[in-house]
Formats: sequence, structure tokens, C-alpha cells
Amino acid sequence: MKRCLTIDHGNSAVKVHFFIDGKVCALRRVDALSKSVIEELRADFEPCGVMCCSVADNMEAILAALNGWNGRVSALHRNLPLPLTIDYASPATLGYDRIAAAVGAMVVAPRCNCLVVDAGTAMTLDYLTADGRFKGGNIAPGITLRLKALADRCALLPLVGSDGETPIIGYDTSTAIRAGAVIGATLEVEGIARRLNVDKVIVTGGDAALIAANADIDVAVEPHLVAFGLNRIFEYNEYL
Repeated sequence: MKRCLTIDHGNSAVKVHFFIDGKVCALRRVDALSKSVIEELRADFEPCGVMCCSVADNMEAILAALNGWNGRVSALHRNLPLPLTIDYASPATLGYDRIAAAVGAMVVAPRCNCLVVDAGTAMTLDYLTADGRFKGGNIAPGITLRLKALADRCALLPLVGSDGETPIIGYDTSTAIRAGAVIGATLEVEGIARRLNVDKVIVTGGDAALIAANADIDVAVEPHLVAFGLNRIFEYNEYL
């Protein structure tokens, strides 16, 4: 029985998934990792190994918190073997979360040309081919960031939340701002998917459900996409 803990340290929270034989059995969301949190995770799940990634440039601190863990501890880094091929021209600048999400797409939609969307603080749209090649992608402001930027930089515009009525064309200032951010981001996903003629659009991240609800194309929401990728990378390296 394979028991793996994945740790995804994002911009706003730390997401911890516990896998048994490739299936998500538990999920924890914490503000930060500490020795006490690590000990609690160890006691609750008793994993055989841990796989980590971070976009917060704090991997050394994470590994220090995991020091003394009884089992294999791995971190997603530039030289780690991957079950996909990266064709990105600047792989050293490619975010680990984007790599993990692409590998996760290979797990949930094998042998498909995919648009992999992570709709978080930043919205990334990455192209993965059916033969497992990461071709590249786009980085854009996420929905919440778009809304905050308008309020911060435009003196007469209020801060509007993403929840609420979202018409295609706004009929007042609030709906115009919300539609500009939500519908704008959604059409960005639709447009890239259509131009690439992908087989599958997979969306993860905090605004994934919002994108899917407003999309005019078939969109699969997978909240555990990065974790699936981390678990797959862990398994891939186990047998090398």
C-alpha cells in the first residue's frame, strides 16, 4: 500500500493531501508549516513518503520543518526526473506548481491534448500535448487580482467581489467590473482552448468553479490537480 503526503505551498496557503494508492484520502489546508503541524500530520496519516513543492521560494524552510521525518522526503526541483518533457525555452523560470499541474493533467486525462488552467492569484494557461510534452503557456492576473487592481488604480471604481450577478454585459458599475474580470478571464480560457483545438480543458485553483460556471465550453474542474501531479512525480522517481 502506497501512502504519500503531498505539500503544495502556494501564494496564500499550504495545501496538504494524503494519498493511498493514488487516491486522495484526506486534505488539510493550513496557513503555514511548522514543526507542530508536521508532527500532527505524521501522527494522523503515517505516510511512507512526502513530496513538496513551493512557489513561495521557501523550500529550505519546508525541508527544515520536515527534518527527521521517518521516510523518503522529496522536493520538486529543476533536476528531478519528470514523467513529461518540458519544451519551455526557459525551464529555470517555470513555476513548480505549473509543472505539477501539467503532470496532474496526465493523470486525470491521459493521452489528451490539454489546456491546463490554474485560476488562482495568477491565472496560468498551459498547453500539454497528448504525448506528454509541456509546450508552454500564458500567465495573466487572476480574477481577484483583476478586481483589486481596478479598485487600487482607478480612483472612481469600487472594489467589487467576484460573487454575484455576472451578465455578459454589465448593466451598472458593479456588474460591469465583475463581468470584466470574470467573463474576461473565462473568455481568455475559451479563446486559447479553441485556438489550440485541445481535447480537454482542466481547471484548478480557487476560481476554477467560477470559470467553469461561466464557460461556454466543456470545462473539467479538478481541485486536486497539483496534488495528483506531485503524487505521480513521487511515484515516478520511486522506481528510477
